[in-house]
Amino acid sequence: MRVVFYRVRGHKNIWRFKIVGWTVFKDLKTSPKSPSEKSKITPEEVDAYLALTPLQGLGRDLVRVAEQNGVNPIYLLAHIIHETGWGRSTLFSEKNNLFGFGAFDKNPKANAVSFSSPVECLEKVVRYIAREYLNEGGKFYAGSNLIGMNRHYATDKSWCCKIMILMNKIEDFLRERRV
Repeated sequence: MRVVFYRVRGHKNIWRFKIVGWTVFKDLKTSPKSPSEKSKITPEEVDAYLALTPLQGLGRDLVRVAEQNGVNPIYLLAHIIHETGWGRSTLFSEKNNLFGFGAFDKNPKANAVSFSSPVECLEKVVRYIAREYLNEGGKFYAGSNLIGMNRHYATDKSWCCKIMILMNKIEDFLRERRV
């Protein structure tokens, strides 16, 4: 995977980028697994990746909720890191909102959904993402990959690229840790 930057024709200071590679098209759903099959990431690995951040300790619940809903846990981890700014966002600290859920552009803080705990947010939002964004019959389905999610989830057109870059960093961390 490469990120290629290019100048917009006729403009000196306007740059765009495109992704060259396959990762952005990776399926965000996971196939049903047997109970003995390991997840792509363990709860301990999630917590190690989130060490020294306000998000540390989410590992067990993140992996559990991902498996229950058939969603890629590495994608979920990247999504949470991006939306909370590594756990530093006010939406996370004041509303336990891990995904920027409901934070529409006009007034994100006021519109964002409040949750009683990060675990409640994980359970409700991941179930919603799985049903409405990643399943063909879902209201916002445009493909179960990052480009499809980006069509309706975020107004930031480069959201999918930011999530993909984080997913690749997590996968690099896992490769180095497992050697």
